[in-house]
Amino acid sequence: MNESERRLLFLSLLNTTELIEWRSVALPSDSIVQNNMEALAKFVGWMIGLQNPTVIFSRIAITPENRYCENAKYWIEAWIQEKRNFDEGYRDSSLASKQMRREEALERLIKNHSLKTEDYARLLAIWTWEACNVPTALREVYTDIFTTKNIKVYEIKTVDLEDMLSYMEDALSAGSIFAHAAFKHVRLLLAKNRAGLATVLECRMESLII
Repeated sequence: MNESERRLLFLSLLNTTELIEWRSVALPSDSIVQNNMEALAKFVGWMIGLQNPTVIFSRIAITPENRYCENAKYWIEAWIQEKRNFDEGYRDSSLASKQMRREEALERLIKNHSLKTEDYARLLAIWTWEACNVPTALREVYTDIFTTKNIKVYEIKTVDLEDMLSYMEDALSAGSIFAHAAFKHVRLLLAKNRAGLATVLECRMESLII
């Protein structure tokens, strides 16, 4: 591809964005074209697949004063930053919507007194780690502990349960029905674990003798 072809492709990509107001013929140098072609092509590729008409990008007017496109790098960087802002906002909105649906389901389960917390412990754990913003690498470990039941409760290291509860106390507000259920569940696990299997069996034996 020669210099003239590169310039035509670059200007075609700019035009494809529909963010350029052409008040003058654009005459970018070959170095401007080559230094910015890749970033512009990636942005245009993303923009073509965009289905959300509410996204607003900065518009650029090509005039006799800027027809050499010396600031093309900054135009493209501004568009890419606006794209990042949109992506982050969309992701945050999607996560908030997912958390809301999760809370609706959890509330029904928590208020169903025929169920035990362990029956919906995994869903409650997911809500808890999302609310606490627990790092991804730690979520699986905490979920395994949170969903432990029956005799396996006594196999957990007490320090691991204490660390998990401490993390929750630092990161989670106790005001909601979901947080209350999560704290109650973990504290019960910790109490059982601290008591130990031998103590529990001993209490059961005493009750049978009585």
